[in-house]
Amino acid sequence: MQTPLEQALVFGIVLLNAYSFGANCVERFVNYQTWPLIAAASFTAYHKAQQPLIQAFVVAPIAVGFVLQIWFLRIVPVAVNPMVPWVMIIASAVGAVSTVTLQLPIHAALNRDGYSPALMRKLLRTDWIRKGADVVRLAATVVLMHQIVSAH
Repeated sequence: MQTPLEQALVFGIVLLNAYSFGANCVERFVNYQTWPLIAAASFTAYHKAQQPLIQAFVVAPIAVGFVLQIWFLRIVPVAVNPMVPWVMIIASAVGAVSTVTLQLPIHAALNRDGYSPALMRKLLRTDWIRKGADVVRLAATVVLMHQIVSAH
């Protein structure tokens, strides 16, 4: 890395990819797991109240990270394998497509119909696609850091 802009871009990508991985893990392994404990009469209100928080603290950082990953393609340092940002971008795109096509319709049904064990099983099952994409994106982030640190 030579310029402060390049350094800031890599720092932002690493920070947002790590943060997003952690936030998604909390959503999957903590939040989703406790939903069955919420009273049926309260679930819909609880679920709807979460939506703007998820958008602000999970979706927005992922979206900003995605933009930074695309921007990084313009300045990939010589020390970084050019496939690394592509792997991050593809993994982010897989997660986004999975969210839009699989997860959001399930969440809409949960908002409309309330908690359902069948919907919850489907949500958990389809969420593994996003978790797989998250792991790939995080692994590419670790490779990016390793390549940059090894070059200096």
